Amino acid sequence: MIDMSLAAEEIARRELDLLVDPDSVRVRVSVSWDGDLCFPDIRGEHEEFAIFRTMTFGDNMVIEKACSHEFESDGRKVTETDFNEMRRLTIKRNLVDWSLDIPVIRENGWMTPESYLSVGKVSAPLMEAFLDGFWKTSEIGEEEEKVITRQATILFGNNSKGVMDACEAVKLYCTLGSFSEKFGIGKKDLLGLPLREYLLLKMMSNHENDFSRRNSKKGKTPTTRIAGPGGRIRPSRSG
Repeated sequence: MIDMSLAAEEIARRELDLLVDPDSVRVRVSVSWDGDLCFPDIRGEHEEFAIFRTMTFGDNMVIEKACSHEFESDGRKVTETDFNEMRRLTIKRNLVDWSLDIPVIRENGWMTPESYLSVGKVSAPLMEAFLDGFWKTSEIGEEEEKVITRQATILFGNNSKGVMDACEAVKLYCTLGSFSEKFGIGKKDLLGLPLREYLLLKMMSNHENDFSRRNSKKGKTPTTRIAGPGGRIRPSRSG
């Protein structure tokens, strides 16, 4: 059974950290110490933290491209990604600081080779726990995706009156709109979006396109609507 008080505390901590510094992510891990060895332990009496630079869409795109290669298989082009290399580059690119007594030294946006050698001496399980916690801040879980799909169906449906208790994706989509073609968000702005926000907007944009195609096939002209705060919409005054 999930301890709801702990889950609520973790959510509150994450959100408050983002308010303080939206460009960084603080990952906390419960640990135990055995001499000089530190390892994750959900019942541990101590806590260590790592601070990562927020993973942007641009960061993820460049790192994934650098760690992927194409080859032919049965006459098809197949892309294979080395996820271990992705994690290594993520540490070098995004790890900024932590509570461990090993300095993290960075130059020109990357961890120095010498610093990376020192960081690499940290126990693998602890480093994995930090990285897993970091990547979870960008993930969209299965249950969240179901909520997004359900609310998108309401938002983009005919005669929609908006969404009550809009989820993060709907709020974000209605606030920022649908990327460059609608609101002039340029390539630089897009690459600088936090990866999670990009994924949420992309998902909402796909849902809108799906509903537009369905309406087009029915021969109906969708009513032009303006998105308001919290996912609520109203007819366009210029339509």
